[in-house]
Amino acid sequence: MQPGTVLALGVATALLVAGPAVGLAALGDGPGSTEAEGVTAENETGASVSPGERLSGVVGAGQAELDGDLDQRTLGVQIAQAATETARAEVVAVQLESVEQRLADLEQRKATLDQQRATGQMSEGRYQSEITRVAAQSRALEALNNRTGQVAAGLPADLLAERGVDAERIETLRSQARNLSGGEVAEIARNIAGGPEMPGGPAGGPPDSPGLGPPDDDNRTGGVGPPGDDNPGGGPGGPPDDSPDEPPDDERPGGPEDD
Repeated sequence: MQPGTVLALGVATALLVAGPAVGLAALGDGPGSTEAEGVTAENETGASVSPGERLSGVVGAGQAELDGDLDQRTLGVQIAQAATETARAEVVAVQLESVEQRLADLEQRKATLDQQRATGQMSEGRYQSEITRVAAQSRALEALNNRTGQVAAGLPADLLAERGVDAERIETLRSQARNLSGGEVAEIARNIAGGPEMPGGPAGGPPDSPGLGPPDDDNRTGGVGPPGDDNPGGGPGGPPDDSPDEPPDDERPGGPEDD
């Protein structure tokens, strides 16, 4: 989880515990206050999010980040276990279908939230809390789409084309995700979750976890470095132990001389 998310969660929790009076004041004069008046006042003052709503937004964004990390790890495992290029192309195609459907669901969710906000059915604070989660989910999907594209880049174009996968489709999904998390949504998410970026960090860049990208024959598990005689599992080995056949110091050339 990004430091900005952790900091914002701590601040929101402190406000929630130490400031119940603030939450009561945000209720206005009582049940008689109209929802529309509350939304108008919140929009004008900018102090529209209660500690509880802010905490809900931070927790929701953090959960979206964790879910995104799990998705990427799952993708890495699936690619590592795929024994052939055909199998890896199938994993890519299924993953892109999942990203497409989830982005469509998020677009519908955002449209519903926008409508409820516009008609006064949802308070500004609740809207900002909910839209922060949507932004975090869309960024997680953008990152997953990008990593899926990295895997696809290492596969034959004909195998991908047979499954409806090409660069244009991957770029379209990236644009959809960015449209969901940009503009006013990004500003709201920064205000709620804190930090210059939403949880999850930049959506692009090479993956850090093993398993992404087509593994080679000698490194099927995606470990670092090819296996050798002394390192069958792949990856960097530790420094070798001192050789037992090495002569003692007093017998080495240049060693200590006898008195």
